[in-house]
Amino acid sequence: MIESVNNVASLDLMELRSRPAQTADDGFGFDDFLDIINPLQHLPVIGTAYRAITGDEIETPAKLAGGALFGGLIGFLGALGSTAYAEIVGESVDETLLSFFDSASAPKQADAARASAAYSSARLLID
Repeated sequence: MIESVNNVASLDLMELRSRPAQTADDGFGFDDFLDIINPLQHLPVIGTAYRAITGDEIETPAKLAGGALFGGLIGFLGALGSTAYAEIVGESVDETLLSFFDSASAPKQADAARASAAYSSARLLID
């Protein structure tokens, strides 16, 4: 009896150790604060280059707060529009503009499928 209890306890510990760490959003932290006050995150083309070089990602609330901090109402609305565009299309405005100059890049999906996905997303926002 004691041996079976020990086996169950050791299995539970092994199961806990083998589980991957939770990657859920941990809420507002110091890294989010740094994203808000870092002007390199919020400059239109420079921000995309900065994130590509450093591998850093900015979350939506930090992007909106930083836009408001550095650009006031216009900055907030620009960040809001940029975020909405990225959610609908699937890539940032900067990535879209850069793709116009890259002749070797092919569209990720067929144009009709992308248009249909964008239309469906827009309808969801309206309804």
